[in-house]
Amino acid sequence: MHRNATSTGDHEGFHIASPAMKEVYEEIADYAFHGRSCVLFGPPGCGKEYVARFYQRKFQEARCLSASSSFYVAINCSGLSKDLAHSELFGHVRGAFSGATGDKKGLFEKAIGGVLFLDEIGDLDPEIQPMLNRALDPEYGQAFRLGATEPYVTTSVTVICATERPREDIRPSLLDRLEKQVDVPGLDQRPEDIPPAVEFFARRALAKRCDIAAVMECLFAVIPRADYESLMRDAHMKELSGLIAEKLLPMARARSWPGNFRALRIAIDTAVIRAKATNGMATFLDGVEHFFGVHEDTYSRPRNATPHDNRHTSDGLGANCREQTTCDPAFLDVITSALPPAARDDAEPIATFMLNAGDHPFRAGDLHGALSCRGRRTVQYRLKHLETAGIIMRTGGKGEWYRLVEACFSDASLILKKPDFLPLPTAPEISERHFNDVEHIRDFLEKSRRAVFVGGDRGAGKTTVACDLGRELRRTRPVYYYPFDGTGVRGLLALLDREAQARGIASGPILDTGDSNNLALHVGVLSGYVGFLLGRQDQPVLILDNVDTLRQLDERDAIRTMLRYWTSVKFVLVGLKLGNDLQAEGEHGVMEYHVGRAV
Repeated sequence: MHRNATSTGDHEGFHIASPAMKEVYEEIADYAFHGRSCVLFGPPGCGKEYVARFYQRKFQEARCLSASSSFYVAINCSGLSKDLAHSELFGHVRGAFSGATGDKKGLFEKAIGGVLFLDEIGDLDPEIQPMLNRALDPEYGQAFRLGATEPYVTTSVTVICATERPREDIRPSLLDRLEKQVDVPGLDQRPEDIPPAVEFFARRALAKRCDIAAVMECLFAVIPRADYESLMRDAHMKELSGLIAEKLLPMARARSWPGNFRALRIAIDTAVIRAKATNGMATFLDGVEHFFGVHEDTYSRPRNATPHDNRHTSDGLGANCREQTTCDPAFLDVITSALPPAARDDAEPIATFMLNAGDHPFRAGDLHGALSCRGRRTVQYRLKHLETAGIIMRTGGKGEWYRLVEACFSDASLILKKPDFLPLPTAPEISERHFNDVEHIRDFLEKSRRAVFVGGDRGAGKTTVACDLGRELRRTRPVYYYPFDGTGVRGLLALLDREAQARGIASGPILDTGDSNNLALHVGVLSGYVGFLLGRQDQPVLILDNVDTLRQLDERDAIRTMLRYWTSVKFVLVGLKLGNDLQAEGEHGVMEYHVGRAV
């Protein structure tokens, strides 16, 4: 049984076809059968964590263990400080450091008799790596809780590690303890896996659309059940995902994928979420093909193509601004009074355009699209009058962009839903290349079931894009913002608790549960108050920035509990990289969008 690796050697749910990856799974199955530790090397997004989970399944099968009795514990080591790493990996005792109010088991202690997965082991503090040597010793393995004087035995813990870094970044003595080294190939070495991956990712993206019932009714005249697992098995869903795969396969094979399967999944998610299904099957498939073609970031782009060649090929601000057909009468009076008498016939379409643009920057060409019967010089003439009247202002490096002056919103009796707590920060001007990102993410959020993750490299502009998205959404719903900048999940929950008391929503402290360390329990207790606090009827959006800095398992569990139980809230999560614990394959899973750095 242990050598039949390919029978269950699925990657993220699709069957593996490439010989290179089949060989990896066969090797991993042997190591799991014998309980041997190993370290996985491979580029980002190639599926190292899924290989680790396959190891865990084989480890469990070989010992005839149930899921409840075979422990699998995982942690991302990237960014863990020395003290935090010691506490998370080996535990601590009460009083070991400031804030240690009780004893805590470390991951090695929790994983006794099971499998411990250490992701990004190459990023672990060099002073912690020698401590792992002792814990990984197959005969004398021991570990000390931080502040403890007596060790506990770790010989029955099987450790799997993974890293994107080269072997030289890991101490040779630690590599010796890990015994086996496995190279997980990237997508460029596994072209046979692209077809099943495209079909599976398309089906999963379809199942996560919040309007999937309407989509299937429009395309097939059927309404599938809302249960995620049923949707993944539905015959119509398989047929539709197969048609999508036929459309996308030539483009997927023609692209370079430095981000491997993660980048491929993100591109397919974007295309499936953004495609409109109201005009029939052919239009829907053309939409999927279009949005897949224009998707571009630092993790995927056409081979031999210049970055941003397709920057303006998707629908821009002008197209969206023409969707609104009514405008606020008070704001119309403001626009009419600012225009010269000969131009007042254009006041209504200009007012409609401005209200739809809100505080999002626009170009003269966008307004020209709304006034298609007017020449460009005529449009510039009207913009000049609006600028002189103080209704709009110039922005951008060369003054080529315009933005509605925020004071005009109150003059026009236009109510922006600005919460008086957890406000959006003042963000720098968003660059031209990110305008399409905002449009994509907004559509992504509207159609996804619960949450969108905005990721990207450092300096890519993730926070700026997310906050600009928040200012755009704020015209129709309340938007809240919280950065995890050191206070962590506890700071957010404490703030919500105080706000609920101040508003009279709760008569006393909500989080007085008697278990101060159980963050997931606190999130569950708050779920009955969050709808009233954030505005249940207004479809509130909560932007959580720097979620990748939440390294402790209880904080990650708390975020997952928010996604599961705070059903009245839509989430925008921002960070460098979304962990696989949040990218769950279920209705509470997070859709992912990456913002590309300028090249």
